[in-house]
Amino acid sequence: MVLPLDDATWAALQGCREHRRRLGSDNPHLLVTRLTRTHRGPAGAAHIRDSLAPVGLLPRILRSTRLLTLADELDIKVLTASLGMSYAGVAHYRPGTTPPVSFM
Repeated sequence: MVLPLDDATWAALQGCREHRRRLGSDNPHLLVTRLTRTHRGPAGAAHIRDSLAPVGLLPRILRSTRLLTLADELDIKVLTASLGMSYAGVAHYRPGTTPPVSFM
């Protein structure tokens, strides 16, 4: 499944790829730092948080915004299958969708 990317996300991805190329790293992760360029591990959560802080963003806000965009654009079955989430997990991102109630 291919998920659509908005222009800003695509530009950010290209910037990350260019940064990795300039570092000369073969690290397979999208976000590569001076510390992770020499091995194959991911950048730490603190690096991601600290990189976003100057513009007033938190990683969870970016994730929620992306999920809201996808929920608005995709069928909920496609969304749950493509992201590996449950219906209840994505239902609150879709306007007018109520997760099923479980009775014990």
